Parts: sequence; structure tokens; C-alpha cells
Amino acid sequence: MGLWDDERAQSIQVGAVLLFAVLIVAFSTYQAFVVPNQNREVEFNHNQDVREEMQELRNTVVSMHGVTSSRSVTVTLGTRYPSRLVSVNPGPPSGSIRTTGTTSDAVNFTIKNASATGETGDFWNGTARTYNTGGIAYRPNYNLITNAPTTVYENTVLYNQFRDGNTTAAEQALIDDEQIRIVAVNGSLARTQSTATSLDVTPVSTSEQTVSIENDTAGSNVTVTVPTRLRKAKWEAILEAERTGNGGHVRNISTTTIPDSPFRLLHIELEPGVKYQLRMSKVGVGTQVADEDRAYLTDVAGNSTRLDPEQSIDVTLQVRDAYNNPVSGVTVNASAEKGSLIPASETSDGDGEVTVTYNATGVSGGQWIDLNFSTDTDPTSSFDSTAERNVTISVRVQSQPSSSGGGGGVYQTDWVRPPYSAAITSENLSTGATRGVPFRMRTTDGGDPVSGVEVDYATNDSSVATAGRTTGRTGGSGYNETDIVWQRDGYVRAYATTDVDGDRVNATVDRILNESFEDPSETLAANGWYYNDSGNGGGAGIKDIGNGPGQADDGSRVAYINGSGASSGDRAVELNDSLNTTAYDALTVTYVAREPDTGATGTDNPDTPSSGSSWNTNENLRLQYRASDGSWVTADNVTSQTDGGEPISYVRRARIDGVANASHENFALRLRQGETTAADEWQFDSISVVGVATERRVSGLNQGPFAAYEYTPSNPEAADSITFDAARSDDPDGALTSYEWDWTSDGSYDATGRTATHTYSSAGDYNATLRVTDTGGGSNTTTQTISVSPPPSGFQSASGANLLPATSGQNQTITFTPDIDIPGNTDVTITLDDPQQTSPLQVDYQGSAGTSTGTISNKNANADTASVTWTAPASGVTDGTQVRVWVNSIKTGLDSQQTDPYNISITRTDSGATITPTFSVDQSAGTAELTNLQV
Repeated sequence: MGLWDDERAQSIQVGAVLLFAVLIVAFSTYQAFVVPNQNREVEFNHNQDVREEMQELRNTVVSMHGVTSSRSVTVTLGTRYPSRLVSVNPGPPSGSIRTTGTTSDAVNFTIKNASATGETGDFWNGTARTYNTGGIAYRPNYNLITNAPTTVYENTVLYNQFRDGNTTAAEQALIDDEQIRIVAVNGSLARTQSTATSLDVTPVSTSEQTVSIENDTAGSNVTVTVPTRLRKAKWEAILEAERTGNGGHVRNISTTTIPDSPFRLLHIELEPGVKYQLRMSKVGVGTQVADEDRAYLTDVAGNSTRLDPEQSIDVTLQVRDAYNNPVSGVTVNASAEKGSLIPASETSDGDGEVTVTYNATGVSGGQWIDLNFSTDTDPTSSFDSTAERNVTISVRVQSQPSSSGGGGGVYQTDWVRPPYSAAITSENLSTGATRGVPFRMRTTDGGDPVSGVEVDYATNDSSVATAGRTTGRTGGSGYNETDIVWQRDGYVRAYATTDVDGDRVNATVDRILNESFEDPSETLAANGWYYNDSGNGGGAGIKDIGNGPGQADDGSRVAYINGSGASSGDRAVELNDSLNTTAYDALTVTYVAREPDTGATGTDNPDTPSSGSSWNTNENLRLQYRASDGSWVTADNVTSQTDGGEPISYVRRARIDGVANASHENFALRLRQGETTAADEWQFDSISVVGVATERRVSGLNQGPFAAYEYTPSNPEAADSITFDAARSDDPDGALTSYEWDWTSDGSYDATGRTATHTYSSAGDYNATLRVTDTGGGSNTTTQTISVSPPPSGFQSASGANLLPATSGQNQTITFTPDIDIPGNTDVTITLDDPQQTSPLQVDYQGSAGTSTGTISNKNANADTASVTWTAPASGVTDGTQVRVWVNSIKTGLDSQQTDPYNISITRTDSGATITPTFSVDQSAGTAELTNLQV
């Protein structure tokens, strides 16, 4: 046997080849399955870690109040797979972190209708304050996990944003009971890498300082508006514990869209009548961080301090930015009315504070001295103490009592009304009385009253109010009283001064009703009053009585109420307009009440105790006000005092001090007589209501009109024509001259007239504002949120399952969900031309089709076209019901020839509505359905 004929080694060679093949298969399996699974686990673990790092970033941002140095947070944007000896890893996954919205002027937070007291109230005066802010978002870019969320921080909330919804990772700290804590994020940041990055959170404006705020006026509640990408329903869930029904103070939540922005504005309306503690900070991330400048000046210490002549005291002020935080390095100029301030200018320190010394050398005792400060102007020139960067501090230079003074020692002078305690009182005034608002003071030695002390009264602005009596002397109880007489609506400071001491009070004084019935062309109804006879007949109106004996008013026309031609019964003349009294601590009502001369008019004095008939106290004239619960409360009761046959005329004054049920938006007056007989008559005139709010600056709420409107349809859809009607608007002391409409509350008025129409082209929440103006130039606004629904399009969602490349015999599921009912036997066409016509052939729809409900009435497939016609069952398909249609035995082309995503067009024949989901031919697709629809 030759060497070439020996075959004994062939089995070894074959075995080696087979072993090598097994190794190749094993390695391929390891590379195809084990490596991806291990790498997927790496990506998953990284995502859990980076969420925790984003949680740390969120905690750092929300805790920056009072922090003065930068804090660094590390965020691992990407990760690395484990090293492998033979197998191959894909490239390391990366991630990106960036700020969102911080460079857009439209993305901001706003606080409106918030008012503070004192000098801080010059800045926080109800005006909307707007601040730029935004969020921070981390987005991973993994090789294997395709459904990892984007983690987003905004408005103290951290959440994970998935394709099909959001999950909250950290709850809100924006509203907590009566605490409002806001941190604005400023700057620009955009980083993408596979390694860790360090983020510096830099304090721009921070402190632990809070400002106490409350709603500016009734119907204008404190509202916090923040930009967000979360939907309204999500925020309602986040803020559920803070809703008023759960013991919190969040009254209402609404949203409005921001054009051309993924953000929307979330409006959080807070409960009225609550003092909220506002704390604000601003932090910077990345570059382009803007500093904050001074916004206002406020007093810290020294206001209302008392000192003796020749003494000195320190007064301290603080410069603050718009976030209520201190600003250093700002020059504050100072000027004293009398005496001296040293230095005359000073620069704010690291706490934003300036301290200067007031010296009263050469200043006589017994007077208040105004100290003026400004960061903008020279306070020795014309000075506006209400300006945001100006402050007036008043100090009292006091002296020892003179030899004629009461008590012969040092005593204290204080206003005791205001402040107000809850009470309703009334009194009779002399015919020539000033008819002002009573202010009362008292002198004590620290405990016991001091009598016989001379008091001087004054105001700082006689154009707003004057002192009815400029001097007085305390009685045995230490009290003395003057009237503050209204001249015009405004803010005034009233002084009570003795030779030793003094006190002051700041107050808004507004006259909210003034009725004299003097226009000869006006009827009772035209003057805003109506006669309520309670079904008992009688009469009421306006008459001219001349200027006979006992007439207490300068004019000759009066309103009257009588029982002429009717049986006895309860009657009243009532104010037809509502007054808003929510901003006032006390109300003073003055009016003239008159009984006519029996000899001249033939009528009976109704309440004369000694008249021929039995005297009935129910025939007295009662002044009543409408309480917040709709009931009528008596504030004054007028009765006769003589029986001489002459007319009886009174000047009456009723005080409604600190009574809760008198402070509401529907306040009104009426003059009522019970059990009126046919001969009884009361006349009344010169009705005035003055409201006083102490230590607050309040605009004249009731000098302007009342704004209100309705709209139809009440549930509009996009493209509906909406009719707005302001017929419910009114004015209590005049007439309305104009109606203006702002369809988006952007400050620009778009239409005029009592009625107007408008169409919103797209769905969303829109704030529509009506502004009405009266004959006196007063104006008022009201805003309602108009929720516009999208018109039914036919579909609310649709999807198409992805396919695998280069695979035969696949099934594809297509779903659609109608948003309006599909009638029975209605066709829906599913067009698949886009994938079918791709060349070279990518998707071949030659198989059969089926459905979860209804029938497949037609299936068409050509070289360039493919479609499936689905027919609804006879009973139809209700809105919200998902329909599934599938196509079997689909063949796809090679992966390298992909041109996806492909469109699927789904069309209803009843309405023509179409929706277009997409799908891909993708290695990692599996059979998962798409959720990011192209509609």
C-alpha cells in the first residue's frame, strides 16, 4: 500500500473541522445574545444611577435659598460596557443634559395680585411680577434600551418623561400650605458626552428672607404662574394635597398655551384672605447667567421711633432686587425734613442694608419728622414716597409736658380707632357736622388714662382727607376724637400729637357711594335704587321739598317712602347696585333722615311717641346693609323725638367697624320702614359710604364699575363662533361708556362693544378679559378662562407595528381608536401604498387580513399599491373603542435598503377624517406598536 493511499488521518481532520465549526457557532451565539443582554443590563443600571444624580441636582436647586457659594453636582451622562477579550461591543452610549426654556422670554413665572404692607407694598402692590425661568432635562442615547425616559426638572418637580406618559420622581415644593417657594433657573447649558460632567449651580439672588403677601382685592386672588411641559391633569394630581378641599389653599388650576413652544403656562390661583410667605431665589446653570439689579428700597428699623430733642437714633433700610433679596453696592441718598442725617448718602453692605443716624439737635418737641431716602433721586427735591425705590421713615421728636398739660408727667399718645374692633354703632350729628370718619385717640401714663391733655390733629395730604377738628382735649377717660373728612380717594397719614408724644396711622380713604338725588331728570330707579313694597303697595320716589324749616341738606330734592293708598306693611327703598367692600376694615355711612311737616303735607309723623295714635316702633326708619349671606342687618334705627308738628330732620352716622359679614362683593344698603300706614312718610337724602383700610394702599375699588360677562356656547370647540355679552356689567354711581375685549389677556384689546364675537382656531385654555369704563373714568376688568375643545377629528389615536428586515411570513397589527362613534356598516380604508411602492421592494402585502371587530370587506395589493378596507359591524363602534386589524404573511426587504419610517393612512368614509401613524423595518422592532404618532 502506497503512502498516498493511506486514509487513516481523515477522521482526525474532520473532527477538527467540526470542532472549529462548533466554536464558531458558540462564539456567534455569545456575540448575538449574551453580549447584548449584558450590555442592556449595563445601560439599565446606568439609567437608575443617573436618575438618582438628577434627584441630587433637583435637591440642590430647591435648597439654594440663602446659599452664597456655588454647589457642584456630578451627572454621569453616558457609560461604558465591560472590556471583552474576543467579542465586540458597540460604541459607548452617551447622554445629553441641557437647559430648556431659559433663553425664551415667553417661558417665565409670574406672581400677580399680591400685595404687601408698609414700604414693601410699593413694589408688591398687586402688579404682576414676571421672571424668566426654565428647566433642566437629561436625555440618554443608549444602543440597546430604546424606551429609556428623559428625566426633567422644572418648578421643584422631577419627573421621568416616557413616550406614553410621565412619572413623578420628586414631588413639588412650590406650594406648601401658606409657603410659596420659587427658584428660578437661568443660563444656557448643552452638553453631550459618554462620561461624567460636573454642573455648577451658582447663586445669583438668594436669601432666607420671606415677604408676607395677600390678595390685592376681592376677585383678584394671588396667582402663581409657572411654565411647564406637564399636562394640567398631572399638576392637579401633584397639587391635590394643597387644594382647599383638602385643607390647603390652592383654589383653582388652569393652563394656557405658549405659541410656538413645547411649554404651557400653569396658573395656580390661591385662596383669598390668607397671608402667604413668599420666598424667591434665582440660580444660574451654564453660561449667559444674568445678574439682578436693585428693584426697591424698604425700611428695616427706626420707623415710628420716638426720641427727645438733642438725641440721635439709627435708622436702617435695605436695598432689594425683584426676588426680595439684598443687593450690595447701591448708593442710598438721605434727607431729613428737620434735623440732620449722617451720612447724607451711604452704600449698601453685603446684606443690602444701609444705616444712617438721625440727629434731632435744634428740633423742637411735639412733632413728627419725615426722613426721605432714595436710590434714584435726590430726596431734597420733589419726592414721591410711593415710588418703589423711595422710602419715607417718620420719627417722633417728643418733649416733656408743659405746666398746663394734664397729668404733669410723661404720658403716651395712641390712636385707638383705628385699629378697629368688631362693632356696629350709630349716632345723631348736628346739621352742620362734617360727616367724616371718626378717628379716636387716647393718652395714658402706661396704664391709667391721662385727662386734660391738649391734642392736635392733622393729615399729611389735605387733598385726600382733612381733620374735621384740628384740636381737642382728652376727657376723664383719656379719650378724644376727631373726624377724618374725605376729599378724594387716596392714601393718607393721620397724626394725633400732644406736647409730649404722638401717634400716626396710614390709611386708604375711599368714598364708595355718594347719592344726593339732585338731578331733576332722574327717577329713583335711574339713580340706582328701587322700591321693594313686599307686596303691600304704597309709594316711593323723589320729590322737591324746597328749603323749608328743618331741611338738613343744601339741596331741595329728597327720596321718600310712604304708605299712600295701601294697607300697612313692610316697605323699603334698596340700592340696586352692589358695592365691593372687601378691601376695607371699616365703613362709615352718613345720611339725612326727615319726617315731613304734618300741617304742610297732611301726613302723619309716623314715630311720634305722644301722637294721637299708639306709637309703634316698627314704623321707625331703619338703615340696613346686605350681609355676605344675603340677609339684611340693621345699622341704624331712627325715631321721632318731638310732637310739635314741625318737620324732624336728622343727620345720621352709622359705623360698621371690622364686621366680617359686611366685607364682601355684594354689599348694598336699604332704608326700611315696617308696618307703614297710609299716612306715614319718611324722606332721606345725602347718602354717603366711606371705606377705610388701615396700613394698606388700596385703589378706589367702588368708584369704578362692576365688570361681568357671559359667553355662548358654554363649551366651545375650536373654530366655533363664541358670543360674549357684558349685559351683567354695571356701575353703582354712573353709567358705562365703553366695553373692551382682550381675547388672550395679553394687554392688547381686540374688540369693543357690549357684545362681541370671537373664534379660537385651536384647542386650549384662553383667558378672555373684559374692561369696562364709566363716565368718571373709572375702569374695572374681569377675566374668565375659556376652555376650547378640539373639534372631533374622527380618530384619537392609531398605530402600526414595526417589522423585522429581510424576513418572510410576518404579521403586522394596525390599530385605530375613534373619537366619535363610527356608524354601523361604515368603511375605514387603511392605505399601505407608501411601504408597498418602495423600490427595491421593501414590504410585500400579499397575505390575508383579519380584524378584532367588524369585517375585512376588501384587500387590495399590487406592485405599487396596497390597502385594506374595514367595515364596521351593524351596531357600529363607540368612541374610545380600539379596533385591531392585522395583515398576515408579510415579506420585507434587506436592512441595508431601508427607507423607513413608512406611513399608514387610515381614513373614515363617513367624515373623511384621516390619521397617519408610521412604522419602521428595524432590527430591534420586534412586534412593539408605535406610540409616537404622526397625525
